[in-house]
Amino acid sequence: MKGKRILAIVISLAMVLSVVPSFSLTASAAEATYYATAVGHSGDASGTGIFVGVGGGSLTDIGNEQGAPRISGTTVGSNKTGLGGSRIGYISFTVPVPTQTLISATMKLYVTGVNQNLGSEWMKMAAYRTTGTPSSVTVGGMTASDYPAVNNDYSYNAAYWTNEQISKSNLGWKTIDVTEALNAAIEEATGDTVTLSFRLQVPQAGLNFSTAATNSANQPQLVVETGSTATVTWTVDGEEIDSATYTLDDAGEALASAKAYSANGSNVMYASSEQIVTGNATIALEAVANTGAHAIGDIFTKDGVQYEVKSANLIPNGDFGYGLTGW
Repeated sequence: MKGKRILAIVISLAMVLSVVPSFSLTASAAEATYYATAVGHSGDASGTGIFVGVGGGSLTDIGNEQGAPRISGTTVGSNKTGLGGSRIGYISFTVPVPTQTLISATMKLYVTGVNQNLGSEWMKMAAYRTTGTPSSVTVGGMTASDYPAVNNDYSYNAAYWTNEQISKSNLGWKTIDVTEALNAAIEEATGDTVTLSFRLQVPQAGLNFSTAATNSANQPQLVVETGSTATVTWTVDGEEIDSATYTLDDAGEALASAKAYSANGSNVMYASSEQIVTGNATIALEAVANTGAHAIGDIFTKDGVQYEVKSANLIPNGDFGYGLTGW
């Protein structure tokens, strides 16, 4: 998995082994940015750019077609009031169907201000995927019923939320992970391009975000990362032991743990994907004091990191070799 760091450890102060595998990477990953093809909102225009807000009579803890779920400590800092009427945002992107594996899709919106009803509190914004087709896309005056959430589901789990909090002291770029939504759109696509659209709602008060018309440098965008594969072939003394293929992320780092074997072929060891791409193919097995963990599934802590024993095989001198995966 991405982010996991792998250690291969032999429990022996006197013995340090190394395995020298060969490997090849077929290609690296790519990142592309797509700008919104349509953006607007329902209700009256207010401020600059797109205004998204919820009416005071539509505040909800579970979500509805006017407001995103207002959950204290999760989607809002604490409860605040709504507006005189709701404004429901709409945004759409046109993206080529990827020819390689989709790794991630991140929508970025530049928030320029929040409604005074939010006070000094914070909130997050919700994006609900929609397959509806608005009759027109305008800054104010749109018909929100033209672009309902998929399955009319306005629950917390149906929304894609901003990763960052939004408040009068915390504006600027906000990101939303929409990888799952783009994958779903790709599966439904019948041509070479896919349309990915969202209905935007907030749990209380309101906010404004930039468009190409208000600030081209801060216009809404969708950053799509796709990747190819790395084929890793492990050899010991010129003999092929194993071969596996892994997806790459933008750093060229394999998104799975590669495996290697000790020279005698009996001891499974784990190497970090970082070692693969940096060319450091020699896996030094660190010698550490015996922790007392001698069976598969045993857990211990080393240097503040918790590890689980993935394999345990007796080696000739009576010590144990461990494939240890960090959590």
